[in-house]
Amino acid sequence: MAPKASSVLDEIVAVYRLERDLLTIAARAIRKTAQPYLVGTGFVGRTVTDSQNDVERLRSRLDEMTVVALWIEFERFLVNHVLSQLHVLGTAPPPFDVQLGAHVEHQIEFSRFDDLLDLYKGWIDSNHIGNVKQIKDYRDWVSHRNPKRPTPAKVDPAQARAILGNVMDAIAPSSARS
Repeated sequence: MAPKASSVLDEIVAVYRLERDLLTIAARAIRKTAQPYLVGTGFVGRTVTDSQNDVERLRSRLDEMTVVALWIEFERFLVNHVLSQLHVLGTAPPPFDVQLGAHVEHQIEFSRFDDLLDLYKGWIDSNHIGNVKQIKDYRDWVSHRNPKRPTPAKVDPAQARAILGNVMDAIAPSSARS
């Protein structure tokens, strides 16, 4: 049996968990001022409070970057799925078919992602599409931090993995039959 489409997200989550564990170990070493573990690091000579704040900032940034990494895989999956559905391109005479294919692929690659998501309305539950768009808003905020835009609801990596993975798995079985 072929792996689920969402299994590509599992490696990202596994690395995320490992990095969270490493930050937990670092926080313990800092809290216990375990000098042998701190030698050769930027934590030597800093206050425990400052070092703990640094670790907490890193945890927060790790959460954000993990959501971004999950989003990148999801976005590429969806674009590839849309492109795979373009069966009509092979029916036109050459070189028109090649030029049309390149044009359509370019348009899809550079279209607004919300527009691509809207193509799935009626196939994928609208609530799921809405949840994906909320993750996209959070991802955009993490990437750009536009102070003129309100901060969206925070998305944790487990939540992002579940939502994006469910949509990928709902799409994948149908794409395999086409």
